[in-house]
Amino acid sequence: MKNFLISALGLLVVIGCLCFFYFGAKFFWTTLSSINPSLAVGIIAAGSTIIVSVISVLITKLLEQKAAIKIQQREKKIPIYEELLAFLFTTWRIAIIHNELPTQKEMLDFIYVFTPKLIVWGSDEVMVAFSNLKQAKDQDDMAIAIGDLWIAIRKDLGHKNDGVSKATLLKTVISDVDHEQIKI
Repeated sequence: MKNFLISALGLLVVIGCLCFFYFGAKFFWTTLSSINPSLAVGIIAAGSTIIVSVISVLITKLLEQKAAIKIQQREKKIPIYEELLAFLFTTWRIAIIHNELPTQKEMLDFIYVFTPKLIVWGSDEVMVAFSNLKQAKDQDDMAIAIGDLWIAIRKDLGHKNDGVSKATLLKTVISDVDHEQIKI
């Protein structure tokens, strides 16, 4: 019953707006038709100028608001992505220098603290790449997943990634990236 009343009220509002627009346009047209043609041209020109100006201001404000929201989101995303990269690089460094990986508890602790932040602030592409990284089965899959993650993070932060591939990013930390072996 409640949904019916809301739908009926919405329909009445739409019909009312259409009637208002129709009768307003009819009155405006009738009035313009009955006055001096040169005065009508001036009224139409002035009205058009006002309408175009208002629409331009509204569109500009909308675009500015979207840009401001994007900037605010980027400011929240950067520390989260930096936290992820710091963890990956620290893990990588320890694995290379000491030939050991973090314990399962350390990995789970990081994932349980980090994942909620990523769910809130990460882009869809970053979420998919992070999920793929967690599902990596071997070192080759992990290298591909890390490359995908880095590309996704860069894209989310506004980089175009023109000429930057997974291989290019991986070569910044791995000197012997084999394109054929890891299928980049």
